[in-house]
Amino acid sequence: MNPVLNVAGLQYDFSRHAVALPPLLERAQQLGFDAKRHALFSGGIVNATESRAANHVHLRSTQVFAERCGMARFGTQARQQREAAYAAAGAVVRRFKHIIHVGIGGSYAGPLAVYRALALQHVPFVDVHFLANPDLLSIAQATRQCDPQHTLLVLCSKSFTTEEIVFNARHVLAWMREHGVADPIAAGQVLAITARPDRAAEIGLQPAQVLAFDETIGGRYSLWSACGFPLMCAFGQRVFDELLAGAHAADQVYLGAPPAENAAFVAGALSWHYRAHEQLAVAAVLLYGDVFSAFGAHVQQVVMESLGKQVTLSGGACTAPGPYMVVETGPAVQHTFMQMLRQGALKTPVEIVTYDDGGAQPYIARADTQAQALHEGGVAPGEAHAQAHRVVPGGHGVTRVRLPDA
Repeated sequence: MNPVLNVAGLQYDFSRHAVALPPLLERAQQLGFDAKRHALFSGGIVNATESRAANHVHLRSTQVFAERCGMARFGTQARQQREAAYAAAGAVVRRFKHIIHVGIGGSYAGPLAVYRALALQHVPFVDVHFLANPDLLSIAQATRQCDPQHTLLVLCSKSFTTEEIVFNARHVLAWMREHGVADPIAAGQVLAITARPDRAAEIGLQPAQVLAFDETIGGRYSLWSACGFPLMCAFGQRVFDELLAGAHAADQVYLGAPPAENAAFVAGALSWHYRAHEQLAVAAVLLYGDVFSAFGAHVQQVVMESLGKQVTLSGGACTAPGPYMVVETGPAVQHTFMQMLRQGALKTPVEIVTYDDGGAQPYIARADTQAQALHEGGVAPGEAHAQAHRVVPGGHGVTRVRLPDA
């Protein structure tokens, strides 16, 4: 295996793992990996517990690619839904100054993570305030930053029945009414994003106030659907198209590259090895840079929502479910739990991610130093005869990921 693999501009360095790849390749072949990845792209029932496909990859693919995968109809539907969302976003930017986006789970964590990252690089056309937990203090903080006459309430829920969303919506609507918006729905200041437009209609929303997405889109992947609407409003169609294009480029590598040259496969196979064979129950992702400040919950949901279950697809006991993910940003993380990673007894596979903005960021070298120390070990600088509590034992498997820019 080439220890350094590239995916759509991302560089994955797997050289700090003492794991042989051939047994993992053999195991993947036994499990039918190739057929399963093609099923994901061709609309196969990969979500067996709900008897559904998982079509999120075609929310970000081209129509030509969707047709090649036998998904022309879904590709057309996804494009039409995205065009409707872009049109609605244009109207929002012309009328509103603020969006209060109410979601939870995937309809909250993914959009929030990307919004925080992009807001460090672009001035938003509208300010977006995210609510998830039913917390009156958070609602008060969001609303006091907004002008009620120029605020759009976005209700983002696949089922449109989630208790937390209903609570937050009720209180934001009450705030609007208290500040002179007698009927926010009739005034066009409420918009729903849902896989159940019929339920949105039940509260009085007109078709023009509803953006739909398909039932085959899992919550943790809904960022790529109309649930990305706050990003479309805040940063425009060009930026959102670039986001989709980057994800699609990574999808193409995953679908087409042989497993040994496939960074996504290798990363997943290593994760499986550490959990199933070395019984390591915890994995860490260390994201260097404030552009990643809100990615923790999103990464945790993507990995743990399904992989953490105690049963297999066939219903039997799963003795090694997915790992518990610890995700934090650096370099600040070096002063919190990373002390345990460096000097503790708990072996933990680690992924360290940085982005390169032309060499100005001071922490890339620090990230490289941490990767080396976690894998190779050593002692503190200047401590040739260190006391035991100063020793860094090493032995962690470390993947180093580099983004070309933010």
